[in-house]
Amino acid sequence: MSTQTITPQFTETSEFGEWNADISEYQVGTYFDRRFVRQEEDGTFFVVTVSTFVEDTLRDEEADEAGEDEERYQVRTQVEELYCTDWEEPGGTELTSDYNYTDGAELYADAEAANDAAKAALFRFDITTV
Repeated sequence: MSTQTITPQFTETSEFGEWNADISEYQVGTYFDRRFVRQEEDGTFFVVTVSTFVEDTLRDEEADEAGEDEERYQVRTQVEELYCTDWEEPGGTELTSDYNYTDGAELYADAEAANDAAKAALFRFDITTV
């Protein structure tokens, strides 16, 4: 696992990830993630995992009736903040965690364009705002 210093407080602990797994019921395509870690004074670790993905904003019958040009795809950002005792095994040593979601303002008619926007949004995330 490689590390890259981002700020004096946080270190990026993993390579950029691209996954074909669902983290949302209405997710379309892949999701992208980056992980950052900071050691706390008490020896525990604060791990922040930022994920971006595309969601279809139309549900069930709406989706079935939508035209090809309908702007229906939205980029979502999920930020997981987790405290643990071992940053290399955050889920197995978790003390507490929370998830926050942010919806992108723009809607896309094309899922591929929305996917490109999700990938770009991941690299615009500012870890110093956590």
